Amino acid sequence: DRVGMLDNVNVLTARTGLGDGTFNDTTHLRINEEGFDKVTALGKRILERRLCYHGTLPKPEAYSEVYSYWAAKPGLGSRVFSGLIIDEFSGGQAERFPTYIAAIRRILDEDDKRLFYLYIIGGAQDLVKPFVDEPRVRFVREVYMGELSTEDQALRDLRQGFVKSLEEYRQVAPGIERKMVFALGEFCAPPESLDRDPAVSFKAHLDIELTILATDPVFQGLLGVQAYNSAYMDEEYLRWTAKLFRHYCIEGKTDRLSKDPYALDHIRNPDFEHGLDGWTVSQGEDGGAKVREIERYGDLQGIVRRRGQGHAFLWTRRSPKGPNVISQEIRNLEPGRAYAVKVYAGDYLDPTVGRKLAISVTIGGVDMIADRSFQATYQGLIRLGNVPLYERHGDQRAYFNFFRLVFRAKASSAVLEISDWTSETEPGGPAGQELTYNCNYSGSPTVALPLTRE
Repeated sequence: DRVGMLDNVNVLTARTGLGDGTFNDTTHLRINEEGFDKVTALGKRILERRLCYHGTLPKPEAYSEVYSYWAAKPGLGSRVFSGLIIDEFSGGQAERFPTYIAAIRRILDEDDKRLFYLYIIGGAQDLVKPFVDEPRVRFVREVYMGELSTEDQALRDLRQGFVKSLEEYRQVAPGIERKMVFALGEFCAPPESLDRDPAVSFKAHLDIELTILATDPVFQGLLGVQAYNSAYMDEEYLRWTAKLFRHYCIEGKTDRLSKDPYALDHIRNPDFEHGLDGWTVSQGEDGGAKVREIERYGDLQGIVRRRGQGHAFLWTRRSPKGPNVISQEIRNLEPGRAYAVKVYAGDYLDPTVGRKLAISVTIGGVDMIADRSFQATYQGLIRLGNVPLYERHGDQRAYFNFFRLVFRAKASSAVLEISDWTSETEPGGPAGQELTYNCNYSGSPTVALPLTRE
């Protein structure tokens, strides 16, 4: 409600905590019931998210096991939920489809009011076909597409990806778009982010996605659009998504909502893909700061990269003699508008411990917005053992620090400075500690505050 989302959606998905087949109905549901009542009083529907069953199913007849898992409380037994959304199905589960189909049919037979949404990716045609004519079953097609290098490439590749995602199912079920929701990948904050290219505005990228769906006749009649997912989105993008839904899906407009460019030019080489180009470096002692590369390092951070991206990062070793400092002018700002800078930082040698790192990130020559700026610790989703340097850590996952600095520009430029000392006189952390850094930024004006144009 605070970010304007409730006024611009009609269905919400709730994660109740049921992931392993067990649920304490007297705890989580009671805590959220007041909020659920507020939503349903506004005429909105709430779906409970359940995971796709991954237990051992030796025979198709063993559907009762799946049924019990999906039909467990609170979902079908709660007054606040309008139905279930099961996440997710793909062609890799084809041998289980008969079991899933039997379980779904039993749920539909026993409950004649609730809706049933199947969250699908590629190859699930044989699961979809039996329910095409079932009015209470809908389909959510996962379509997570990250930023492209240029706007022209985005317009072309996004449309091709959307068409392919729809046509795969339209071939076996003509007209399925009337029962299909497109789930767009809008996750852009730890622990997982599609905002992978700091030279591109993710805000403009999302705008283009909605423009394509709203204007291309191929998608005429599409049941709806879903944003995945609010837990992995900055507040500014929740606000922006609400505005996109209002503009395209409710008011039916087809012109681009944002006039900001797709390409960003505020910070040069923010991801250190080109070494230290664009950065000014001051070292506490020789050899204290350089750019390094580790294959799949960006994956550990939770940034969903294109092939060949995300290996580079700035590395520093803290010296007792003085800080390692890198800085750069942030260019082409519009005075009076708000911007956000994001920095990812990690412990190079000991990534398995979650702690606040002694690092300073500052922006000079601006008005900082302190109540929207923070430093937080998070744990990535990828096993450290997938990265050769950290194979010894096996199934453990890396911890990182995430900095988000929101500011209002006072002039056309500002200065970004990152230091491995907490102040000019205090290291704040142990000498010899080795740290890593990557920058990302919402170079187009943020709408986090809200700070759209007055």
